[in-house]
Amino acid sequence: MLMIERKNAFKILHEASNVVSVNQPGDKGVRIQTYGGRMSVRARRDGVDVELRQCVTGDDIGPVVVDPNRLKKVVKAKSKKEDSEVMLSVNDKSVVVSADGMAISVSVAEDQLTPPLIGEAEWSAIVVRAVDEFRADDLVEVLEYVLRAAAKDDYRTNLNIVTFEKLGGVVTTDGHRLAKVDGKEILGKVMISTEAAEILARLVKMVSPEVVFMCVSEDKEDDSGSHIPNLVRFYAGMENGLYFRLDTKEPDVITPQYKHVIPDNDGKWSFKISGEKLRTAVEKMISVIDGLNGIGIETEECGDLVTLSHVDMDGQRTAIKIEAMETVCDGKVSLNPKYLLDAIKTGASSDVVFQAGEAADPVKILVDLDCGAQALGVVMPTLL
Repeated sequence: MLMIERKNAFKILHEASNVVSVNQPGDKGVRIQTYGGRMSVRARRDGVDVELRQCVTGDDIGPVVVDPNRLKKVVKAKSKKEDSEVMLSVNDKSVVVSADGMAISVSVAEDQLTPPLIGEAEWSAIVVRAVDEFRADDLVEVLEYVLRAAAKDDYRTNLNIVTFEKLGGVVTTDGHRLAKVDGKEILGKVMISTEAAEILARLVKMVSPEVVFMCVSEDKEDDSGSHIPNLVRFYAGMENGLYFRLDTKEPDVITPQYKHVIPDNDGKWSFKISGEKLRTAVEKMISVIDGLNGIGIETEECGDLVTLSHVDMDGQRTAIKIEAMETVCDGKVSLNPKYLLDAIKTGASSDVVFQAGEAADPVKILVDLDCGAQALGVVMPTLL
């Protein structure tokens, strides 16, 4: 038997269930094992292998494979107090959760987990090309920003990636828009799938470490001279009794040429405006327009007003005017309002710089994040 803090146990099981609860090939159960005062929960989905650990007291148990959704419901139900503990015990057929004089059992799954994506013996033999570290809070903010523009496309899989650039920055695109955040220079470009990046952001938020480490294997080729996808590992924790490890492989795809998408100038016309005022105005427009039809964004030469407008199918025009801090020339463009909101919606109260060219040119949107990094959104216009 062993004693587990209920709050952390529920967090771990919840994230483990998020990893395996997908309509994709992979395991539907999680492996639970305790050893040396730590409980290990391992979950696997196609291309991503996650291990979560927390400190416990009591005997070693497992390994057993269970349904994480069922087990987390039982753990939550046994005690409503977050600072309480629950007791786990294991037999051949079930995991028993006990608290407050009551016990509930959860059946052990018959199917065992597939082997780890990267076994510890395999990882120990890997020549590591680079080890980089990121401030955890900064990494979460950056990932949450760029993931808004990340692709999840079953047909254009070469877009389903998040790229850590060697010269600094993280970038994604779905073909209609692009998001890039400046960052520290690292020892080499690293790519992970959109899915792995989403899981990574959630794990970092759950564990709340100070620093997250990233290890990447050395570039290798097979006997035919083809590149072997690099192995990537993120890990952090144990400062507060929680730990995570995420293993994945770099997608074997041809990466998009991001630089061809980003305009290399400041545009023919531009304006600087309060981010909070622009976000509020865009949210209001979204609430009144038909679906996600484009909204017009317009400035007048030598004026200090920016006009957001939309004409519905009945010819009714809705417009909101906002005072700008700086405007350069006059111009007009139409954008998907959700894409625009994703590009400017940050936790920071910073100003937004909007740069555009001709009506069909990509629009650049610059905004500062709380971590101090500058975020760049590039959005393709819609028809006026």
